[in-house]
Parts: sequence; C-alpha cells; structure tokens
Amino acid sequence: MQATDFAFKKSLLDFVPAQGIDAECVVIGSGAGGALTAQFLVEKGREVLILEEGPFIEFEDGQCGIANTFPRVWREGGAIPIMSNTSLVFGEGRCLGGSTQLNAGLLNRTPPEILEHWRNEYRIRDLETETMNKYQERIEQSLFAHTTEDAENPMGRILRAGAERTRYKGVEVPVAAQEINGRKIKQSMQHTFLKDAVLAGVKFIVNCRVERINTAGTRAGGVTALWRNQGRTQRILIRCKYIFVCAGTIQSSLLLRRSGVKKNVGSSVQFHPTLRVLAEFNELVSGYAHEMPSFQIKEFAPLLTMGASLTSPPYIAAGLALDWEHQKQFMEAQDRMAIFYVGVKSRALGTARNIPFGRGSYIVRYSLLPEDAKNLGFGYAKLCELLFAAGAKRLFPAITGAGVIENFSAVKRFLSDSLLLKNLNLVTIHSYGSCPMGERENGVALDSYGKLRGFDNIYVNDASMLPTSPGVNPQGPIMALALRNMEKNFG
Repeated sequence: MQATDFAFKKSLLDFVPAQGIDAECVVIGSGAGGALTAQFLVEKGREVLILEEGPFIEFEDGQCGIANTFPRVWREGGAIPIMSNTSLVFGEGRCLGGSTQLNAGLLNRTPPEILEHWRNEYRIRDLETETMNKYQERIEQSLFAHTTEDAENPMGRILRAGAERTRYKGVEVPVAAQEINGRKIKQSMQHTFLKDAVLAGVKFIVNCRVERINTAGTRAGGVTALWRNQGRTQRILIRCKYIFVCAGTIQSSLLLRRSGVKKNVGSSVQFHPTLRVLAEFNELVSGYAHEMPSFQIKEFAPLLTMGASLTSPPYIAAGLALDWEHQKQFMEAQDRMAIFYVGVKSRALGTARNIPFGRGSYIVRYSLLPEDAKNLGFGYAKLCELLFAAGAKRLFPAITGAGVIENFSAVKRFLSDSLLLKNLNLVTIHSYGSCPMGERENGVALDSYGKLRGFDNIYVNDASMLPTSPGVNPQGPIMALALRNMEKNFG
C-alpha cells in the first residue's frame, strides 16, 4: 500500500455519534472544485471535513480511465438519461476525487471571448483574461500540466494528419500528468490536492449523501446526511460554521433546492453535447490500447471542438449497434477503428429537479435548439472531411438511419441541411451553469466570488457557478475560478 493510500484510509471517519459531530468547514463533494477548496482551507489553518457521496477507490497508477471504472464510480452506471428532444446521455464521476479520476486531465484555458461575455452579460467582477491566466498558470503548475506530442498514440497522429491536410487549426492541450519512473501518471485530485489536504489534516466521510443544508435566516448551521457505513445506513448530523457546495452541476443544484434555496438554482443547466463517429482505417489503430489524445481541432472554436474519444471494443460495438444487423460484420475490423467527436457550445438551458417520491430521485430536462442541429451538421461534415483526409476507409455516424459513409461526398449534405435532432445519439460529460455567478439583477444565484445570495456562510465552488458553457474541457476553468474565489473570500 502506498503511503498516501494509508494516509487516506487514516483520514476516513468510521464512526459518528448519535448526537452528531462538529466541524468548522464542510466541503460537499471532492472533485476539482471541492478538492481545491478543501486544500486551500486547511492550508489557511481551517478545520475541514469533506463529505463524498461515492466510495474511496484505490486506483492503481494509470488505471483511472473511463473504460475500467464502470459501474463502480460512475453515477447511474455512467449513463444518466436526460429528458430531451434528442437522445442525450450524461456521465459524471461519483467517488473520492470526482470526475478527475476518470477524465483525460485536459486543462484548457477559458477563451478570452467567453470571459468577456461573462463580464458583460453577467457582470462578474475581476474576470480579466490576464487575471484568470495567472490563476490558470498556478493550477497547471500544481497539476504538472504540460503539452506533449504523443507519437505513440495513433488517434493523435490521425487528428494531426487530418488537420495538416485540411489546414484546420489544431492544438495540443496541456495534460495534468507527471512522468514517474518512465510512466506518465495522470494527476487526478487523489494524486494532488486531496493528497496534500490529507497530509495537512483534512478528514473525510465517504458513501455519504447530504440530504439537506440546515438553515436559519441568513446562516447555515450544518447538514443532515445519509451515511452508508459497514453495511447499514444511518442519518447523521454535522454542525459547522461554513459550507462549500461542490457536488457538481446537477447534484449541487438539487441539494440547494432540497434545502429550500430555489431562486435561480437549477433552472439554467447547460451541457456540451458531443456527436461521435466511428472511423475505420486501413492500418492498425488499436484505439483501446491508448488514452484519449490531447490534440484537439480548434478551427471553429469555441463554437465547435473536435477530438478523439475513448475507444474500446464495447464502445465500437455500441457505435455499430444503430444498425447491428447490417454492421456487426465490421466488428472484425475493430483493431483498425477509433472513435472521434464534435462538440457544440449550445445556448440551450435545461432544468434539474428533485422528484418528491423515491429517495434521491431527480429529473433533468434539456432540449437542444434548432441552431444546435445546424451547427452540429456543419461540424460533423468538417470532422468527416478531416478523417477522410487522414486516411479513413469508412465512417459509422452516431445518427440513426445514416448508414455507412464511404466518401466525403456522402457527408456534404450535412453542410447544407440541419441534422434531425430526433436521429442524433449524443453524449456529454461536461455540464455547467445551474447556479450562475454574477452581479446582474436577475438570473444569478451567486455573487461574483461564489457566495450564495441571501446567505452569509454558504459557497458554491464547482461547475455550477460557470454562467455558460466555456466551450472547452472545463476542469481548468473550474479550478482557476475556484482558486480565485477562495483567495477573495478566505485568503
């Protein structure tokens, strides 16, 4: 057992008395926002208790990817259905370290035009690009983020070749990873901020779902939670001075609404929908043997982003399943296949609501706009063009009824015709905006630094606070904003 794993286990509480316990600061959630929040507070001498709904999983180095974690650490087994005018599935992590244990660790910076929009439209203070880049640099240093051209990754090579031949702009996104004994180890929250927090004295309760924040007037006095411990479930009370809600876009808004806080909460949910395509090549790809590459196509950013997706035999089979009877024969070519995507920055707004019956039940509604269908069609055609330019033999779209595409002329229709939303099979792992921050008079739940309006000691410090989709992988923007907020409020 590694020393840090032993430290984590020592920090896990295994007993809470019937009368409850006291803690100065309670952090709900341990993903990118929650881990940074806890580490910052303990460094400032605060007493910190983290409450995590999921389990503590001792990931082996290099074994934090998506493929080997279903269903233990993904909420709803990795497929949260969204009520929509299209087929849309959302995935998020539910374990100590949150989605950082599962994602690719890509640390994009918030585009300057997005920061400008947030400043002007939501009146967020202290959000200049130069200021946010300084926070981003500190996050990148803490996570050992760097850009590297992974010559061994065939999916990255395909994207780079396609970008060169189509003359589309492509970039290597910094990856949170460190070279250790000749191996590239992704720097998740367990490897970084949570590890530092544990060594500084932070305590944890895992398998603990917070039911409600207990409030009186403008202050919160603590939380009531359900704790699954040693084969039984008990209700526990935790009293505290400060509460930091960092449970993710959906769960943070649901918790606040269960606690009676509903104004501008859970009514402006945004996603970053992605449409995938399975590509077959003449040469060996073996996409399942490689991590997702860090190379992305930014020619049409921030509206559209293109890149490679996780590829494994089950996902390849899923890509063929839309017409399995006619396409199952292509499974024999799985070693020459890889999955790619185009993601759209949508302006659509959704809602997250608790369902009164059924413990923990909830519903998320989110319908794409007509402009999303048009933009996805354009982006999909450009992605297919790039893949054919890179040597693709045939493509299998995640579009019901699209069949097999064997040349670029067959996708030109996507450029002029909007895709039918009912035929799309979309996925997303990025969500935002359920508790937007800002100083404008309407539509925001938090002030410019993450404090919940109407309360003196409740803060939200996760993807919920982003007013809209940043159009990029959100871990970097979330952590930069979280660090900025903590320095303003508790520095």
